[in-house]
Amino acid sequence: MLNHNEKTLLESFEGNFNLKEWIFQVQKSTNPYFLQESATLYNWNDGYELPIAIANNPFCDQGIALNLHWLSAGIALHTEENIRNEENREWVAFCELIEKRILNQFYKMGPISFKPPISKVTTFKYKKRGIPTVLYTPFNGKTII
Repeated sequence: MLNHNEKTLLESFEGNFNLKEWIFQVQKSTNPYFLQESATLYNWNDGYELPIAIANNPFCDQGIALNLHWLSAGIALHTEENIRNEENREWVAFCELIEKRILNQFYKMGPISFKPPISKVTTFKYKKRGIPTVLYTPFNGKTII
């Protein structure tokens, strides 16, 4: 859960205000919930510096990584909705980094869960295309007592 200070920080960062400070706070955070909320609130049109900081944080767990992959629309690399080109190389690099780490089990299980907002039909289509199931299968984080 987020403490009062973290909630206040996130409110001050909403809209990507003071991005350098936000990145600094993400880099030093030990709270996966803060990392997850940062990824969710971030305006992804402002580049990948903050998402990379989240992905590189030692407290980024499997659920956060899957959410990062989903928030970045990394699945589009497999569905060919977006093709690789010079204009999206930063996006491609980020998606490939996250996907490689997920597939290599770089991220450990933590408290954050992942549930992609897709239908059974879409799930079937992804399976048929040979997309690794870990990228779109619901994942339950571990409960912290």
